[in-house]
Amino acid sequence: MLTRDLLMDRYEYRNGKLYYIIKCGTRGKIGDAVGSVDKDNSTGLSYITTKINGVKYRVHRLIWIINYGEINDTKVIDHIDGNGLNNNIDNLRLTTSLENNRNAKRNKNNKSGHNGVTWYKNRSMWRVSIGNNGKQKTVGYYQNLDDAIVARKEKESEYEYHKNHNR
Repeated sequence: MLTRDLLMDRYEYRNGKLYYIIKCGTRGKIGDAVGSVDKDNSTGLSYITTKINGVKYRVHRLIWIINYGEINDTKVIDHIDGNGLNNNIDNLRLTTSLENNRNAKRNKNNKSGHNGVTWYKNRSMWRVSIGNNGKQKTVGYYQNLDDAIVARKEKESEYEYHKNHNR
């Protein structure tokens, strides 16, 4: 199990990165930055990862533990700016999966330019939907894309989505 003490015996946190303070394995030389870039195939996002005793960890989680202590299994670490490589402690926040999803980037396949706004061919209208409490809800249908975007943003505000959502 990872503990703050174990991590602090191996690493030092400075300027958004971890550095080895002892030699670890064949690659971990004292003073070197910890980890390498790894792309998460399920999300398409990149994170810095490292192995400890053969187990892969995302470095942002290690940084959080060093700074604040252990992480409850029900919590995740969110990169506020959406950049999984920016592990500056000021860019990390402890959230639930739900809160983390409310700070999501726009999907690269999005055609409208806004999450939750899609062209609904059967009605020849823009359909607005939003997730809340694990359920997808249809907000409405709109002739005009701008009206659909406004409706979506109003719901995002009502459901307390993060200001960076849809960036």
